[in-house]
Amino acid sequence: MTKKHILVTLSVILVVAVGIFLATTMFGEKQGRADIVLTEGASVSKEQLANALEGTHFTIKDVKTTAEGKLVCDIGGMKCGGCPPQVEAALKKVEGVRVVKAVLLD
Repeated sequence: MTKKHILVTLSVILVVAVGIFLATTMFGEKQGRADIVLTEGASVSKEQLANALEGTHFTIKDVKTTAEGKLVCDIGGMKCGGCPPQVEAALKKVEGVRVVKAVLLD
């Protein structure tokens, strides 16, 4: 193998390595949050929310209820700006959910 072949091979390896690094940095799993407003008198469990996300790559990690009765969910599996609308659409299908606003956290 000549020096030229070695340099070309190393260059290709470096480009691939940088590409993999950028892909995992930019598109690795991030934390998300969904704020959920329920219809008056409704009660929604963590299991119902988790079931709504079944078949997706999103998971409900934690659910907290605020003093105003709003649910705040930690969502796992979010990767990009296209994820929040998918989470919102899935969670809006749960009976008793009136409004969902999902965001990708840094």
